[in-house]
Amino acid sequence: ELPTLGRMDADLQIHIDELGFASQHLQAVKDLRARLTLADSVLRLQDVQARAGGGRLWGTSWLDGSDPVALLGVDLRFADVEVSQWIRAVRKPGTASTAGANKAADAYLSGALMGALSLQGRGRSAAQMLGSANGRAELRLREGAVSHLVTEIAGLDLAQSLGVAVAGDR
Repeated sequence: ELPTLGRMDADLQIHIDELGFASQHLQAVKDLRARLTLADSVLRLQDVQARAGGGRLWGTSWLDGSDPVALLGVDLRFADVEVSQWIRAVRKPGTASTAGANKAADAYLSGALMGALSLQGRGRSAAQMLGSANGRAELRLREGAVSHLVTEIAGLDLAQSLGVAVAGDR
């Protein structure tokens, strides 16, 4: 209920040792710290800092409920997040962790992920705000490796797609 944002003010410091996800495919975010403020119908999560996959995340987000059509904003940055440590789904079966010496051999995708996400959305509900979200996402993978199996699968799909494009869709 967005109108209730204007009924109170708050200023909280947040520290969460480990924040898990509903998916078993993502490693928990650790040592999450942030400041949550609520003033004049604007809810802000600022000075966000956390660790994931051996790297770090930081940023801010806000929800401005001062207008009947609320504005949601997110500005998130991340650096040195080892993909195969944070996203368990990219690990090869039987591989418990890729903290060892041969990360590329133990995962379908490995490397240090860096990037940024900045977006804004408007709406009268969370679904509308997320559905209208527009912004910029930037991802970079440093010292990345993709397994031979993944490149072969991608190559087969590409070759089949080209065949259909040339011969026509039946």
